[in-house]
Amino acid sequence: MTIAQKISEFSLCYKEAVKIWLFYSDLPEELNKIKSNPLLSMCFFAAMAHERAGRNPNFSKFHRIALKRALEKRKNFEDALLNDSKYPDRVWNEFEEQTPTKENGKKAANPTHTMGAVKEILEKMREEKEPNIVTLLGKKEVEEAREFLCSLKGIGFKLSALIMRDFCDFFDLWKYELKLDKEKYFHLQPVDRWIERVSKLVWNIELEGCHDEEAKKITKCCLEENIDPIAFNQGAWFISAKLNELCAFQRIPEDKRELDKITELIEQLDPKKIKEAIHKAFIGLKNGEAILIW
Repeated sequence: MTIAQKISEFSLCYKEAVKIWLFYSDLPEELNKIKSNPLLSMCFFAAMAHERAGRNPNFSKFHRIALKRALEKRKNFEDALLNDSKYPDRVWNEFEEQTPTKENGKKAANPTHTMGAVKEILEKMREEKEPNIVTLLGKKEVEEAREFLCSLKGIGFKLSALIMRDFCDFFDLWKYELKLDKEKYFHLQPVDRWIERVSKLVWNIELEGCHDEEAKKITKCCLEENIDPIAFNQGAWFISAKLNELCAFQRIPEDKRELDKITELIEQLDPKKIKEAIHKAFIGLKNGEAILIW
């Protein structure tokens, strides 16, 4: 088994950890319930749409709360979105109201970064008469879905790739299209500093171009090793972002817990044991117990 293949196995740990993330986001662990419910699918989108460096960690929560508060007397999200032209504005106002005020007196909700995911997307969904964001994106081809997301203020190639990666994996979107043309997987390959560093170490490749150029190189390397590009991306991010905790769990000495040593460390990390530990923590969380994964 190659290093990249071993890293891909940690995507199962990522997916197990997502259950905890869903719990804290007030979303059900059953993904089909999210997929089939317009409000839940929008809340899932909201939980991902603010994942950018330097963002307020509470923006996702404020966004989900705003979607519900803005319903007012409407019977449900679908009714409000399709039949109330003022709903997108109310959602934005509710979102902005929750965000803190900065020293200059302005709200922290910078419209350039957040209005696209909070308000503009609802206006576009009204135009397309589709209240379920999973259904709306799933009806589009991969390039069209990315174009739709990137047309929103604050969402670029990296964030759209993150959203599409997990929408594909969790809700089975674009699977047939990607099977026919696997090179399109680069649209679902978000490249942040973690993914970039791991990819360089694993394949000894240069990644100095724009986001799409780097995503294409990583996707190409995955396909050459017959690796699912989504699994590699999820696994690489999980290992990199949680490296210290994972090493502590596996009792690896502190002086060896360096990402630059990932090709050596990966052999000492057991994805099965880590996944079991996360699952145990998740069950405890649901039972109201204090959460302690490692």
